[in-house]
Amino acid sequence: MNVVLFFPTYRDIYRFIKVNHKCLDTIKGLKTNPMFYSSESFVSFFKRFQTDTFEVCGIYFCYNEWFERARCIKSPYFHPLIGYQEKILNVLPKIVSLDLCSDDTISDTINFFIKYAHRFTKLQSITGSIENLIKFFKQYTNNGENMFIQFPRLIFTSTSNNNFLQLNDQTIDLVNELTRYIRQNGETRIIVLFNTHTSNADLIKRMKGIEYRHRGFINNPTPYCLENYCSFDGSFLIQNTIEINQFNIIINKAYSNSEIISGIPGKSLLINPNQNIAPWSIPESVKKVSLQYISSEIENNMVSLSLISNNLKTLKITECKYLRFKTPFPSLEHLIIHICDYISFEMIDDMFLSLISITISSSYNISLSVSSPKLEEILLFFNEEINICGKVPSSFSKLFIRQSKNCKLPEISFKTLNLLIEESPHLEFLNKSNQRISPMKYEGLSVEQSEQLCNLLLYLPSELSINEMLNPSNHFIFRRFYSVSKSLKIVDNRVIKTEDFVDDNYQFYSQKFYVKNNKNLKMKVYDSKNELHEIPASIRYFELTVSGYNVISIGIMGVGIYPFEGSRHLGWDQGSIGFHSDCGDLFNEGKASEYGIPFGLNEDEVHIVGCGFDTINSQVFFTLDGKKYPSINVRWTDITAGFTVTDMDWIEINYGQNPFSFDLYQYYVQNQRFCIIV
Repeated sequence: MNVVLFFPTYRDIYRFIKVNHKCLDTIKGLKTNPMFYSSESFVSFFKRFQTDTFEVCGIYFCYNEWFERARCIKSPYFHPLIGYQEKILNVLPKIVSLDLCSDDTISDTINFFIKYAHRFTKLQSITGSIENLIKFFKQYTNNGENMFIQFPRLIFTSTSNNNFLQLNDQTIDLVNELTRYIRQNGETRIIVLFNTHTSNADLIKRMKGIEYRHRGFINNPTPYCLENYCSFDGSFLIQNTIEINQFNIIINKAYSNSEIISGIPGKSLLINPNQNIAPWSIPESVKKVSLQYISSEIENNMVSLSLISNNLKTLKITECKYLRFKTPFPSLEHLIIHICDYISFEMIDDMFLSLISITISSSYNISLSVSSPKLEEILLFFNEEINICGKVPSSFSKLFIRQSKNCKLPEISFKTLNLLIEESPHLEFLNKSNQRISPMKYEGLSVEQSEQLCNLLLYLPSELSINEMLNPSNHFIFRRFYSVSKSLKIVDNRVIKTEDFVDDNYQFYSQKFYVKNNKNLKMKVYDSKNELHEIPASIRYFELTVSGYNVISIGIMGVGIYPFEGSRHLGWDQGSIGFHSDCGDLFNEGKASEYGIPFGLNEDEVHIVGCGFDTINSQVFFTLDGKKYPSINVRWTDITAGFTVTDMDWIEINYGQNPFSFDLYQYYVQNQRFCIIV
C-alpha cells in the first residue's frame, strides 16, 4: 500500500516526528523535501534534515549550503545575489527545472540565469515569460549556432511582460522567434498557453513547432476550442461576452469550480442596457463566480443580470459599473465588491438567505438588502454611498468600517461587537421606519454623539472611556490592527485562523502609528506594579504574545514608501523594517543582519515580542520577553505598525490595555523624561 504524506509547514513535520522513531526515520529517508508553503519552513527543515533533491517550490532564498549538498535542484530563486555568484555558478549544473518569470523582486536572479544559460547542463524543464525564454535559449545555443546540445524535455510559457499571453501578430512573432533557438526533433515539447481562444484559426496555423493551449473562451470559438482548453487551478475564464450559457457544456465537462467573466483590463466589456441577456444557469460544480471589467455602454443606465444557482458560495465583483442583479442568491455565503460604481441588488427579503460576510472596498453607490440569519460580518473600506438595509441577526459579530462616508446600515447595537470604525463621516444606522438610531444607546449616547465617534476613531472592546474617545485630540489612540484577508481574523485582540486558512503570508496593519505633525500627545501606560500613568506619547509600542509554533515578522512601514501589497514579510522590501521569528534576524529594507534569537519554533514555548518607535530619536527597537534589543535609525515621517503571519498557533495583541512584558514606563523615565516631546 502506498501512502502519501502532505506536510505544508515544518510544524506538520515536527508533530509527525514526535509520534515515534519510525516517523522520524521516515522523514530522514525522504529523497525530496516536502512541498512547503514558505521559506521559513524550508529553513527549519534543512537545519535538521537533508534530501538528495531540493525542490524550492518558487520560494526566494539567500544562498545556503543546502544547495551544495543536494544532488538535484528544482526551480531555485536566489535573493539577493550579492556575494554568492561564484557559489551559485557551481550549483547550476545540478538544476533540472527552472522558472524565468517576470518578477522585479528577483530580476537580478533571472538575468544571472540568462547570462550563464550554458551552465545548465542537466535542465529537463523550463518555464517563464516568453521574452525571458527567448533570451535564455539565445544564450543557451550561442545565438543559435550550437543546436546539437541537450535541450530540456519541456518548455512552457503563458505570460508576456507580466501579462497573460494574448494571441495576436506580436505574440506569434515572439513564439516563432523562440522556436528558432530550439531543435525541432520531437524530443522537446513547447507548450504555449494563451489567455483566451481565438475565433481566427489562421493565427494558430502560423505558429510552428508548439503545442497550442488556452485557459479561457470568447464568442465564436474555433473547432479547436475543446481539445486545447487547459486550466491548472480549476478556474474557467470567459472573456468579452456576457452570454455564458453557451459554455456550460465545457464547464460541466471540465468540472470547473470557479468562473471568471471578464472584459479586458483597461478596456471594459461594454453592454447595451437594452440588451436582453439570458439568465445564466450556473452549473452545479461552480462555487465561485468573479465578474470583472464589465460596464454599461450608456452611463447612468443599469445592465440587468440574472445568475441562477443553488450552489454558488462566493460572488466577487471587481471594476464593474452600472450592474443590477435581479435574481436571489440562496446559497451565497461571501459577497465581495472591489473598485465598483453603481452596483445594486433587488431589494427583496430572500435575496441573500445564507450570506455570512459582506466586503466592499474602494467603491461608490452600492445597494443591497440582507436578511440572512447567518450574517457575521460587514467590512467596508474606502467607500462612498454604500446602502445596506434589512435586518442584522443576533449572530452578527464584526463590523469594520474605514474611511467610508455617506453610508447607511441597518439597525445595529455595538454592545457585543468586535468593532472598528475610522474616519467615516455621515455614517447612519436606520431602523425599519428609516429613522436614524444610536448604536450606542446602551451607553447613553445620542445619534449625533455616535456619528461623531464614527467620524473619529471607535473601537470596541476598548480600554478608553467614551469621553476619551469623544475628545481624542490630546491622546495617542493606537488604531487596531486589521487585515483584508479571509484566512485570519482578529477577535478580542487574538489572531484566529478561519476555515479558509491556507499557508501564505498575511499582513496586519495599524495606521498612524506615528505622524510627524501630531505633536504633544499623551498616552497611558502601566508600570511594573500595574499602576497606570499618563505620560507623553513619545514612545509608541505594542507586543505580541506568541504561544506554540508561529512564523511571524513584526515591525514598521514607511507610508508612501512601502508598497502595502499584503503578502510580504516586514523588512523584505523598501520602506519596511522587521524582526523575524524563524531566524531571529533583523530585515531592514531588504538587507538581513543578525539581531536577536529565534522564537516561536517549538509548540511548548511562549514568548512575548514587542516593537517600539522612539519619536524623539526617530528609532525603532524590538524586545523579546522583556529584553530590549538595539535601536535602529528610521528616516520616515509617517509610520504604520504591522506584523506578518505565515503560520501560527496562538497570537495575542497587547496595545497597552494590559501591562507590557517590557517595562515601557521605566524605559521612558530613564531615557526621555527630560526630552522635548514631539
